[in-house]
Formats: sequence, C-alpha cells, structure tokens
Amino acid sequence: MRIILAVIILGTPFFAAGQIEQFSVRELREDLAFLKMSIEKFNPALYQYNHKAEFDRLFDEIYQSIDEPLTRLEFFKAVSLLTAGAKEGHFVIGSVHNKVSKIYSGFFDGTFQYLPLGLTFLDNRAYISGSHRADSTLQKGWEVLEINGEKMGRIIERLLPFIPADGDILTAKYYKLNTNFPVLYYWYIDQPANFKLKVLPTGSSSPFTVNISATNHMAMTNRPEEGIDDEYEPKKDIDEFYELKLEQDLAVLKLKSFNHQLIEKYRIDPGEFYKSIFRKLADKNIKNLILDLRDNGGGSREFVRQLVPYLLKGKEEGMLYQTVSYFGQMKKYPIPKPKPYAFKGKLYVLINGGSFSNGSVIARFAKEFADATIIGEESGSRYEGFATGSAAYVNLPNTLIEIHIPRYWIKYGHQSRQNTSNRGVLPHYSIHYSIDEILNRKDKEIEKARALITGS
Repeated sequence: MRIILAVIILGTPFFAAGQIEQFSVRELREDLAFLKMSIEKFNPALYQYNHKAEFDRLFDEIYQSIDEPLTRLEFFKAVSLLTAGAKEGHFVIGSVHNKVSKIYSGFFDGTFQYLPLGLTFLDNRAYISGSHRADSTLQKGWEVLEINGEKMGRIIERLLPFIPADGDILTAKYYKLNTNFPVLYYWYIDQPANFKLKVLPTGSSSPFTVNISATNHMAMTNRPEEGIDDEYEPKKDIDEFYELKLEQDLAVLKLKSFNHQLIEKYRIDPGEFYKSIFRKLADKNIKNLILDLRDNGGGSREFVRQLVPYLLKGKEEGMLYQTVSYFGQMKKYPIPKPKPYAFKGKLYVLINGGSFSNGSVIARFAKEFADATIIGEESGSRYEGFATGSAAYVNLPNTLIEIHIPRYWIKYGHQSRQNTSNRGVLPHYSIHYSIDEILNRKDKEIEKARALITGS
C-alpha cells in the first residue's frame, strides 16, 4: 500500500499555472494532521461506520508517503485520499470560491485544460457519451480502451479511492465518475496537453489511436456538447423541481431535487406541496404510483419529513430518525401519523447512484413503511444513517485547501426490510444498461415498473 500511495501522490511531475508554489514536507504533514484532527472533531459518524484502527492506518500510510515537497495540486491527492477514507459522501473538498488554492477555480477561469469528452462507465468499461470537439473523429458509443497508454480498467482502479462515498457504495462513486471524469482525471491522474486515446468503434474488432488536445472550460462553454437537444436543456420553470403525470389509474411523480435555491425560487411549502399532489391522486383514484428519485441529490430535510405521512400504510410507532451533533446534542423525531390523503395503492420507487442524501432517504422510508417495490440500482447514501447537515468549513493552515466536513449524524430507526451495513438502499429489481440503451434514452426502470403493474 505504501508504494501505491507514493505513486499516486507523487507520480505526476506536472505544474499547472498557479500551482508552481511548493510546500515543504513539514508544512504538508502539518496540514494532513490538521485534516485528520478536524475530521475526528466535526464528523460524529466517523467511527460509527469505520474502525478507528483502519482510519489511523490510512493516515499513517499517506503521512509517511509525503517525503518531498509538493505543489498544492499534488497534495490535493493526499487530502482527497484521507477524506474519502472517512467513507462519508457529504464531504466536499475544495471550493469554487477559493481563489488561492485554485483547485476548482482553475477550471472556471480557464487556467486548467482537460479532456473535452464525456465518458459513461459500464461494467468497468468506458464509452464516449459526449464531445466538445468540433470534428467527428470520435463518435458516441465508441469504447475508450486506453488513455495515454494506460488501460481504462487501471485508470478506474486508481480513481475510485479518491472519490468520497458513504461506506462501500460503488454506485455513488461511479455516478461521480460519469458526471466528472475529465475533472477527476486532471486532479488525480495527469494534466497532459494532449491525449492519446485508443478507441474501439461500435461493431468493430479493430481499435485505433487518435490524438486530441486538452481544452479549457471557456472553450468548451462556447462549443456546446454535441448531441444535446432541447429536451436536456435546463428547465426554466417548476419542472426543474418536480413533474407529475397522470394516466388513468397510474401516476408518475418525479422528485428531481430538494435544492434550497429552487425551493426559495418557486416558494414551495413542503406541506402544501405534498397535500396538493396526494389529494389529486386520491381524487383521481390512482391505484399505482411510480416515485422517481433517480439523480435526486437531496437538499431540504423537510421534503422528507413532510412526505412520510403520505406514504404510511397505517399507524407506526417508534423513531423515524435521530440527529447527533458533533458536540453531542441529540434530538429524536418520532414516526408521524398518516395524513388523510395518504396513498393506499401500490408504490414503485426508482433509484440510482445519484439518489443521494434525502433523495435516498425517501426510498429508504418507502421501503420500510410503504412496502414499496424498489427498482434500479443501489442508492448513494447509507441505509442506516450518515453524516450531513451544516458543514464545518476547514482551511488547511499551510496549503489553504478548503474542506467541508459534515457535522451532524443522522441515525435512522426501524430497519426491518434491509439488513445491511455500509450499503445504500438495495433494489428489489436491479436494472443494467448497455451503452446503446443509454444513448437511445431507453428507460428500463419505468418499463420494469409498468410491466409489474400490468403483469406483463
């Protein structure tokens, strides 16, 4: 492990603009020790789901591997590795507002240049899903076998340890790979000016090599991603928050986000919001409800608490959840009473690795209290609880890298439908896609739910 860490942390002799400043071994080790102390101080869930000996061992290995001066960007790898070792998905490393470290802002001000391709990862393989290049040398659906002589399987293996996620939930890590691969590659693998890609065209057995240049964010913003149409443009109305579709005795409710800014933008009151929806379902005599939580990254906890009474099949006793602050303050929330318009029909819940935080919690409660059928892939947040809430904003004293440490532990009660540890909500029906199905926008989760409803 020591050798691997040394290669990961020190293996890139590149110095990006704004990253040439180096820090001494003493300064870097001081920052790493300060980070560990801060994580232990502010994250009350740290040793609820991790063994202290394992976290200590990881820290010691990273600490000892730092034996020569590093740039801020190189040290960012060590920071990410230790933070990911806490196994909490709510950690945020770096900040777009930190103009000193430039870990994020270097992308937005055009300083950093990176791979101008979107990749989708399936079964440890990578496929082109989007391009910001003007030519058509590369096409969607083609498999990328290697980047700069390194096989994609090895690149994935190197990246995963740096990505924060709850417990052992790989779907959350792959979700971030799919959405942020060019940035993750830049941070944790290499920052080349040119990329030599070995690709395999669809239906071919003969791979070939193509060279493409790195591009900065400004250039890519001025050249929209090829193949994106109006359907996938950002929504301009309340549809960006939720969608409800009614079809005879079936309703499809997609809760896209509980983002605080959207809630304020549309002045949405959670109590009135759910009352209006479930009254409509009752008036229409809806027998089947598909609740789509895919890609819902969470947000306001009130949109969970206010939904639960509409999912309950009957009166329940006990604790819904408990909060524990980093300074030891505890508060328990009882299971609420069912609402008059509580849904009495059959509930189907769609989830994926992007169903995170409160987007995942709703799926958990639906499984526990509503006898819901879960379809998709494992959700992105730990079933039994996780660290979240307001974060402690910690700046490392020497490198000034900023880390947001979640400082409230949300512990859930009433766990009878899933007996797991350090896993997300597990589906009753797992869904897997091919790259062609993804590019053709096939919705296999909806199809499965409809098939279960009709018995086909």
